[in-house]
Amino acid sequence: MGYYMSERESKFFIHKKHFEAAMHALRTISQLQDQMSGVWAGVRRWYSWVNMDYVKETDLVKMVRHWRWEFHLDENGNVNNISFNGEKLGDDFRLFSALAPFVKRGSYIDMNGENGAIWRWKFDGKTVREISATISFR
Repeated sequence: MGYYMSERESKFFIHKKHFEAAMHALRTISQLQDQMSGVWAGVRRWYSWVNMDYVKETDLVKMVRHWRWEFHLDENGNVNNISFNGEKLGDDFRLFSALAPFVKRGSYIDMNGENGAIWRWKFDGKTVREISATISFR
């Protein structure tokens, strides 16, 4: 069971000078096992949708793949976009909260949920907020 989601669109940027610090932040959240758990194949384990080998990666792009996201790089090696490669919502907000201080202000990721929900993860250069969409016909 789980909640299916898909990406609508995104505008996302992380300068390559922040990659080391971003990787450290992602490794740090692996220590928060009391705050996130799941069950896979009948066994309770932490971050059930994430391959925990991500903490061993030495490349930010490869690290984020373990979380089911793909970073796209520009010709200078900066992350200039992101795409979702999974099917279901995990605790992606925790991932983006760790990355938020390194994500350029004004970046966002728009998502669709299986029940018609639409939301945006919006970055302000320090934090990320989840904003639900309201659709209005005039």
